[in-house]
Amino acid sequence: MTASPSTQPPPSSSAELRHPWWRSGWMWLVVSIPVITLAAAITTTVVAVRSADPPVAATSGERPVHIRQANE
Repeated sequence: MTASPSTQPPPSSSAELRHPWWRSGWMWLVVSIPVITLAAAITTTVVAVRSADPPVAATSGERPVHIRQANE
């Protein structure tokens, strides 16, 4: 005779006793580090593009003030 599902013994192998993958703390640590790094990179890029310094205006061939004062 075969045993009915309600009378089967509990699972004995360690593979059957493992918990789901989303309950493992190590999985969240391994996944969260690249996700946080990607979010920081995107944030840094957005801040750099939105608040970029204006380019320095080119002078008309004049020497900088500190060089002119040293030569006078």
